[in-house]
Amino acid sequence: HTVARKAKKEGCALLLQYEPTHITVGGDKDMLSFLFRSLIDAAFEYKAAGELRLRAVDCGDVVRVELLDTRRTLPEDILADMFTPSKNNLAPNGGLVGMEYLVVKEIVRLHEDYMQLRGGRAEARACDGGFVIMFTLPKNSAL
Repeated sequence: HTVARKAKKEGCALLLQYEPTHITVGGDKDMLSFLFRSLIDAAFEYKAAGELRLRAVDCGDVVRVELLDTRRTLPEDILADMFTPSKNNLAPNGGLVGMEYLVVKEIVRLHEDYMQLRGGRAEARACDGGFVIMFTLPKNSAL
């Protein structure tokens, strides 16, 4: 619902498609909500119509979440830096931009630390038809 409301408000025809699943993640509800809002905000920074595709995959103790943005491809150097502070986060006016992906990485890290899990990831990669934001979250445990 957040994507549809934001798309209407911004005048941008961006649809969110998702694969239904019974997989549940564990964690802090407010932080996870903020994680997804951050991803949606980042998607709307690029003003073009298209589709986002969300899916979750069961990977044992964790759930791999993938968000495919079908609207564009990005160069490897941009994808490699999405989750790392860089000069790309500095706006010409001295403010910060593109912090949404850093927020995602930090929320993933906090969940991983709390659950004492290792192997948590947050990354971006090119794929056919766009690029994918991928991250892992603990499965079926409450913070």
